[in-house]
Amino acid sequence: MEARNGLSTDRLFTKKGVCITMIQVDTREVNNSHIISYFIHNDIPHIRSKMYVGDYCKYENPKLVIERKASILELAGNVGKEHMRFKDELTRLDKVGGRMVMLIEETEPIELWSHKRSQMNGIQISKILKSWESKHCFTVMQIKKADAGFKIAEILGYELKENI
Repeated sequence: MEARNGLSTDRLFTKKGVCITMIQVDTREVNNSHIISYFIHNDIPHIRSKMYVGDYCKYENPKLVIERKASILELAGNVGKEHMRFKDELTRLDKVGGRMVMLIEETEPIELWSHKRSQMNGIQISKILKSWESKHCFTVMQIKKADAGFKIAEILGYELKENI
């Protein structure tokens, strides 16, 4: 596969000559301009392409995926109304020997969360997440929205000289 500049899309070089690999971003991932801006600012190559599971992965190693949630309210929808769809994603990932890291861009403890637009509370959400962590290769991390781009790159193995 060729990039527009004629380079292979699985191995690219930054302006500083450091060899890095491509991050795949799911085409259905929206409201992520803060992450894409981080990738561009730090010369991290990325490509938008439909993904089988998750929102972000290394292009050449799709077995480690990152699922990003913009808020606990979005997460509540996934573990509530869309419970089976999300559980099916985890099962598909298990079949290929993969693992998922869920990044939630909100630092309020999940157990303390409540919202008038959700029928679920934080304790229910937390129990479901702990159940999934015990049954699948699945980890949950809560982060600040401003740190999302860095954390995605860090998880996928990019060595960046930056402190959070």
